[in-house]
Amino acid sequence: MYEADNQLGKWVNTQRQFYRNEALSVDRIERLESIGFVWDVLDMQWMKNYNQLLVYKKQHKSTQVLHSYTSAEKKVPRLYNWVINQRFLYKNGKLLETRVEYLNSIDFEWEAEK
Repeated sequence: MYEADNQLGKWVNTQRQFYRNEALSVDRIERLESIGFVWDVLDMQWMKNYNQLLVYKKQHKSTQVLHSYTSAEKKVPRLYNWVINQRFLYKNGKLLETRVEYLNSIDFEWEAEK
């Protein structure tokens, strides 16, 4: 819930619920999307971490994230832990296919270096 404005937080959650239930008009959807409204917070967080990995790969020429690597943003989980989690989910068949495709598109290294 959005702590600065409890009512706004409730309203946002309601919009997301209506959207999931296909109970929002096209006009409302378009208006919300025009201001960058986020429908799926977890997906947004995944993409934020993926984009961090892109930056890391550009700098280090690898997706083997070092344990000592820390994010510049305090609220974002450490990239190393995120990468480990993606490998775990993939190994157990629980990583969404679209996410596998994103990671494969950057030659993600599915096995950690020993």
